[in-house]
Amino acid sequence: MQARPPAHHPRSRAPDPAPAPPITAALPEAIGIATGLKGFLLWVGGSLAGITAMLYACGYLVTRAHMSMLGLYGFVTYDSDHFLQEGAKFLLTMAQEMAEIVAVLLAVLGLLLLVPGCLALCGRRRRDAWRERYRGWRQRSAVEHTWERGRYLLYGAAFVYLIAKTGFVLDLLYAPLGVANLLYDGAAPVCATFDATDSACLRQALLRGEADNLGAAFDAQLYLALTVVLLACVTWWIVMPWKWRAWLIAPFIVSVALCLLLLPMDYGVLQRPTIYPVLRLVREPPVAATPGRLFLISKTDGEFVVWDAVAHKVTWIPAGGISSAEIVQVRDLFEPVPASSQGTDP
Repeated sequence: MQARPPAHHPRSRAPDPAPAPPITAALPEAIGIATGLKGFLLWVGGSLAGITAMLYACGYLVTRAHMSMLGLYGFVTYDSDHFLQEGAKFLLTMAQEMAEIVAVLLAVLGLLLLVPGCLALCGRRRRDAWRERYRGWRQRSAVEHTWERGRYLLYGAAFVYLIAKTGFVLDLLYAPLGVANLLYDGAAPVCATFDATDSACLRQALLRGEADNLGAAFDAQLYLALTVVLLACVTWWIVMPWKWRAWLIAPFIVSVALCLLLLPMDYGVLQRPTIYPVLRLVREPPVAATPGRLFLISKTDGEFVVWDAVAHKVTWIPAGGISSAEIVQVRDLFEPVPASSQGTDP
């Protein structure tokens, strides 16, 4: 028999690869990613610039009030780093104070949440009765004219409260700014009862180092400022549906702005430490030391600005005539100088 030739099977072909997407199709996605990244970088840069500006402004107000309180404003210049540091210290102090207030509010809120928890344990029937009563109250208060009348009453009450509190708030916030030139007038006034709205009492507390009274005065200012801010927020919620809401909320916004402006300055007077380094200078050629205490107020590349606690004067000492300078201790500016204290006559 004749052998049959083997059957011929066509060679299987590999599937053609999928066509690559055109480059132009990926361009919109890449442009979108680049746009989003650019927006994020702009947001980060704007946020950092805003934070820096806020720190600088707060630090400047703190330093300005502190130097005026001491009587050194205009004699000492500081760079931007100093203002940023002072602003950061102020905001950290505010954060600590706010954390304590929030902790108290959370504790009160936790106690209030015990009420619905206790109602849930009272049984379904009593819980349903409370729910029906609350639903009926909502239906009765949902009447439009009743709610509108309530808005008018609430705004009137908020405005009267703002007017009644404005005088006391301004007296409390402006009192620290009346303390000035403490270094040149060391005689403490006689104040039998401490009053945070009296500049004389604040002067006495500063000269005597009464930290408790000074802290209580600043806490009272902080609480009042928070009260004004909360009152402004509630008032905005009240007047939001009205056409003239911008004019109605304006007095509250002005009060909030005044509080936020004066609070850093009050911090510079009441809470900014008056502790400065004591400087010992050795001049070239050497001179004999005289009794005294030199506080380093500021230092630049060309000079030292010191406060002579014995002579009660500010002195500029050129850095070129100083062979060495030492920080020997840190003292309060208003601490009495003992007779044995030695310094260097500038």
